[in-house]
Amino acid sequence: MISNKIPKVLVVEDELTARSLLMGYLQEQGWQVDALPGVESVLTQVAQQDYDLIFLDIRLPGGDGLSLCREIRAKFPAGVIFTTAIDDPIERIVGLEAGADAYYSKPLPMREMIAGAKALLRRVDQIKQLSVDNPQANRRQYQFSGWCFDSATQRLSGQTVLSLSHNETVVLRALCDRAGASVKRDDLMRALGKIDWMPFDRTLDVLIGRLRSKLKKIVPDGGNLISAQYGKGYILNAQEI
Repeated sequence: MISNKIPKVLVVEDELTARSLLMGYLQEQGWQVDALPGVESVLTQVAQQDYDLIFLDIRLPGGDGLSLCREIRAKFPAGVIFTTAIDDPIERIVGLEAGADAYYSKPLPMREMIAGAKALLRRVDQIKQLSVDNPQANRRQYQFSGWCFDSATQRLSGQTVLSLSHNETVVLRALCDRAGASVKRDDLMRALGKIDWMPFDRTLDVLIGRLRSKLKKIVPDGGNLISAQYGKGYILNAQEI
């Protein structure tokens, strides 16, 4: 069940005008909004305040948003949205691979961004509630024959070590939690924050393809570890040791 608590949001932006504008727009949604001008003390404040959503610039004083995003992903369930002046497709891909849930270029498309933020808040709330109701949701490491998955560091280990994107981590974690059993497509899409997804949405299929490719590199026959179950979903063909 989705809670009725007021979302707690953090804006990390060094430019005063942009920071004030974004804060004002978010506060109009009825959200509790804090702000920081750089990377210093961000992790400490996130740990103390348990934010639901973080708006993060990529270029920041004292560090970079990409590294900060990876650290947030490793430690906290908060959603992360990049807001940046860099309007480049490659930068966008890098940002999403660093673990961001969304990436918007300035001038920010406020209405579109708020709609996406609200959907992301629903997903974050579900994840936090699951962590309370289900201790299994707090698991970080999964050990299988010949390979290991660490969801905290978003890494696969076996014949080599490979990094996963945030969404790849979400999908593989859901499959690992029910290894050997079929996981419904709808459950996997909801884990990705896609509550009202359309039948032609291929997001999950692309992520499964990427996971198969990476599993193939870390363990023999790894490309066959994830199987499609027609009309049901996907299954991880492995048992923990």
